[in-house]
Amino acid sequence: MWWLAWFACGDAGGDGPVGRGDDDDDVQTGDTGLPTPSTFDRCPWLGSTPLRPVEGCVSRTLAADVTVTDLVIEPGTVLEVAPGVVLRVEGSLDASGTAERPIVLRAIGAPWGGLALAYEPYTTTYDNYGDQPPDSATRFVMHHVEVRDAGAGTRAAITVDGGYTTCGFYDCIELPSTILARELAIRGSVSGGVAGDGALAPDDPVGFEDVAGTLVDIRASSLDDVLVEDLGGNAHVAIHTTPVRGDQRWVSQGVPIEVTSEVRVRWFQGPRDVVRDVLTIEPNVVLLDGGGSFVVDGGRIEASGVTFAPLGSSPWPGIRTLGDHTGYDASEVNGIGLAPSELELTDCVVRGTTNPAVDWREGHVPPTMSGTTVEEVTAEGTDPTVCVVACGSGLTAPALGNTFTCDVPVVCPPG
Repeated sequence: MWWLAWFACGDAGGDGPVGRGDDDDDVQTGDTGLPTPSTFDRCPWLGSTPLRPVEGCVSRTLAADVTVTDLVIEPGTVLEVAPGVVLRVEGSLDASGTAERPIVLRAIGAPWGGLALAYEPYTTTYDNYGDQPPDSATRFVMHHVEVRDAGAGTRAAITVDGGYTTCGFYDCIELPSTILARELAIRGSVSGGVAGDGALAPDDPVGFEDVAGTLVDIRASSLDDVLVEDLGGNAHVAIHTTPVRGDQRWVSQGVPIEVTSEVRVRWFQGPRDVVRDVLTIEPNVVLLDGGGSFVVDGGRIEASGVTFAPLGSSPWPGIRTLGDHTGYDASEVNGIGLAPSELELTDCVVRGTTNPAVDWREGHVPPTMSGTTVEEVTAEGTDPTVCVVACGSGLTAPALGNTFTCDVPVVCPPG
């Protein structure tokens, strides 16, 4: 194939000096119409680590899929990848570029497959009588990195999967593989930006430009402080998420967050007291389809300046607790296995739900919804025995399409 010429240059490992060819052979065009790399300005990389610049080479090249366990990419490295080729890292990644010497991963000719980060799932244990369970898993560091023209035949330019589960006496905690990003940019992806069941935890906004699919498509359990910057030309400006596990804060700099399945915010029994998962949503728009909903199962949701609205024309099921927790006693939590849920919405809009918009059962902490408006409630799922956002006035089911604002804590009527 046309890129086999890459292997004629330099040492097979790609780390030594390379031989110089004729200057007339700098750029050629083969039958494919793609440029043939010169024999002296690019050097092949076959998976040796670390991946570093080589004197006399404009870039390193990768002609076929490669899988490595632990990879270091040194500052200033430019890796040019053949069409459809995937670079898999199944352990850890340290791609710590600098502002002066960034790291660039890009295609030659047609788009390449992308960067696949993964860690084989496994289960371990932690001391449940310690203060807290572990809060981190495998780390993939990407600082001052640009990924260009990837996503051919893959879910996204970067995929992150795996992690591990750690179990104490009372509960198990999922710790997904995590990308620690700083000054990360994804441009020209022919599929999505970042996808998988792992985590994205950037220090600053991740830039996306000319991305054909969803910018971020990961589990909400891994949507921790996600910051997204729309640099233009993107086909679908959104973050897609699914279930929650652990404390999370959703941030996306004005890019809508899409939810297409149940987001459950839970609790677990710690060594001395109940430990709640807390989901905090910063000002934004959260779009939910007919399968998207929020269930507060002993945890806490707090949102400020958020609009919860349908993703399409179908209503979504609203925000609800998990059953009636009447009779809960904190001193007997081990015997009863229940914890009251908490909800705090400030200056939010809850729009386009089935009835009830907020299904808050007995035995939970009364939700507070100061300045929050409920709009366009439909008749689907009507249940007169539960509390529909009552705004402290004793309302049960509001009229269809009714709009009202809650400025005081909700008081659910008996029955």
